[in-house]
Amino acid sequence: MKLESTITVSRIDSGMDEEVTIEIKDISKSGIGFFCTEMLEVGSIYQSSIIIWTKEKIPVLLKIVREVDHGEKKFYGAEFMGLSEIDMFRISVYEELERSEMM
Repeated sequence: MKLESTITVSRIDSGMDEEVTIEIKDISKSGIGFFCTEMLEVGSIYQSSIIIWTKEKIPVLLKIVREVDHGEKKFYGAEFMGLSEIDMFRISVYEELERSEMM
């Protein structure tokens, strides 16, 4: 199962507002790892929405904590900020489904 996601490339303190698609590599209830062709700034906070396996959209704020260069695109690690308990549970269910498919 692949999760779809978009990230609104706008810092909370900035006027820039552009939506791009990201390629999710891994996800947990505390954060996300993804590839993106846009340049994001470590330490900054971005608006995002993740479309989970049930096709529900979960709005989240992402704090970029890591960046790794992969040529044309970069890999970013981000922490979820202000994610509700219900949404954390939904993501943890996805993690379990993903693990069971790998076995």
